Amino acid sequence: MAELNQSGSLSPYTEVVPASARLGDVTKASILTSRRRMRITPQGGANYGAAGVGGANAQVNFLVSDSAGLIDPRSITLNYFVQTAGTNTTVMDDATPFTTLQLAINGSLIDNIQNASRVANIEAKLGMSQSYYRTAGSFQSFGLLSPDQSVTASGWGRVPVNTTDLSTQYKKAAGVVTGNFAGVQHSVPLGHLSGFGRMKTYVPISILGDLQLSLIAGSNADCVFQNGAATADGTFSLSGVSLEYDIITASAPYMALLKDIAMNDARGLVMPFESTICQQAGAIPVSASAITENTIIVSRATQNLLRASVVMCPTAGVSSLGVPSQSLFSHAGTSAVQFRAGSQVYPQLPAFGDASMFNMSLGAYGSPSQETGSVLNRTLWAQSTNVTTQATAAVYETAGALTGGSVLFANADSFIPSYGFATYKGGVEMPSVDGINLSASSGAQLIVSIVGAPQTAYTPFVSLVALKFIKAQGGAVSVLGA
Repeated sequence: MAELNQSGSLSPYTEVVPASARLGDVTKASILTSRRRMRITPQGGANYGAAGVGGANAQVNFLVSDSAGLIDPRSITLNYFVQTAGTNTTVMDDATPFTTLQLAINGSLIDNIQNASRVANIEAKLGMSQSYYRTAGSFQSFGLLSPDQSVTASGWGRVPVNTTDLSTQYKKAAGVVTGNFAGVQHSVPLGHLSGFGRMKTYVPISILGDLQLSLIAGSNADCVFQNGAATADGTFSLSGVSLEYDIITASAPYMALLKDIAMNDARGLVMPFESTICQQAGAIPVSASAITENTIIVSRATQNLLRASVVMCPTAGVSSLGVPSQSLFSHAGTSAVQFRAGSQVYPQLPAFGDASMFNMSLGAYGSPSQETGSVLNRTLWAQSTNVTTQATAAVYETAGALTGGSVLFANADSFIPSYGFATYKGGVEMPSVDGINLSASSGAQLIVSIVGAPQTAYTPFVSLVALKFIKAQGGAVSVLGA
């Protein structure tokens, strides 16, 4: 990132002692005394289906409790073995098979995310780096875009080739080394699905009460992808499902202080976290021969909207075995995007062109000059797959052609225009509360204007990420915000 840093000669200087020459006392924290890793199984059992069949629509419930400690939300991971069955290439879509997530603490609902797998793909593709996707992501249920799990000569984003060897892994029989579990094990951080799992603050569940996590898997058509298969018969099963997390033990005086604040202090304990709502909007019609403007209206009565993203899935592939329906976000011939809340528009002039829209979207996760970049590149951003010819790869457009471009990157569409409404971004010190008041500015409505020439009908999904607050006061726990 040297080319993005200012030269020291451009700024006034203050004499300092370099860290390497700063000798003195060592530091220690005695408030936190130990950390232990915990594992629990679902209340309804650890297996859902068998031999690659029966995992669809599975309901998984966890209850997390501890009598004396704090939970580290960033340590929470969902573990499971997933096995597929079906003709030809049969793999799982990226992110997770769970399409609905509900999270509650002491009975108060924290998050209720529909389209949870789509949300995970939105957050991953823009917020992750390509390096993370190809390395850690390979253990965390990401793999369609990566050539690193394929023994066949391939390349980044070449889904038709990458899925061939992935299918072999997903159909793998049980073995002694895997504890007689079949398929592939995934370990998905909760932070991929919910902003609660991205909290840096340790949560005192011994004071607040039990944490309840409920997950519902999607249908076979939602979760399974059969690349180029003329016979749509893909299924999946889940086994060895568990939840792991870290419990931190704190000193007795510190825990007594937290309890006193939660019981007697007028302010109580307040913990902000990012909450996500993902809404399906009205269909975008075909307009292949002329540029048209389509307006999408969604609602969220929040006072702290941080960012919004819109993705478009071909209506014919919203739930289809022949399409990676949770991660296929098509370009749809889009030339410009703008968000509007009341009389305010974001950006001031519509973001026009792929490069402008991409940098606007990176800004929602920090700044356009993020050193780690994102999972995406120009090719995947500008891709529109024709999902009506599922047995044969076909595309409407790529970065290199307005029509009929290369099929090498079919089913790798990753167009995710986003806007960040936070005031403090990038490397600055961020406050606990930020974002715009959508309730006051527009009656809780956010309008997304998309200008383009879609060559098929698309179904848009809009993700709205806003701040909510867990509050413990007077011996009661509540969740504030919408």
